[in-house]
Amino acid sequence: MIGYLQRAIKNCLHTVLALLLAEKRTLVDLKTGLKETALHMAANENCTFAARKLVDVDANLEAVTKYGWTPLMEASRFGHEGVIKILVSAKAAINYQGFHGWTALHLAIRFGHPKVAQMLLEAGANPNLKDNDRSSSGCGKVKAWGAI
Repeated sequence: MIGYLQRAIKNCLHTVLALLLAEKRTLVDLKTGLKETALHMAANENCTFAARKLVDVDANLEAVTKYGWTPLMEASRFGHEGVIKILVSAKAAINYQGFHGWTALHLAIRFGHPKVAQMLLEAGANPNLKDNDRSSSGCGKVKAWGAI
């Protein structure tokens, strides 16, 4: 069943997705082999429709993948602003530190998404959190972008 859900999200098949979620509430927090939930998939694929539907049915905002990343971290890595807005407004943990001690802000900066970095900072992301290598999230780069 998770395969059908993955395909519906990947291809933004809104009708199919809505039907799957309506019929199978248990699909919401099922995990793939990499421990990705449907919300991780929506964040990866920039499917705001799926993200909204999943948040509306109380999908776990803080579920972590095999690599310790939350859906907000996934969306930040890829610069998916629409999904980030949904997750931030749903009160996703903005300063969660996953694999390597990285936060969503670390990922937005490392992968070159200044607008996402700005969004996260405005939502309360802490630019002073250090990763496991004792590096901050990249305040110098953020300042150069004019985000802080």
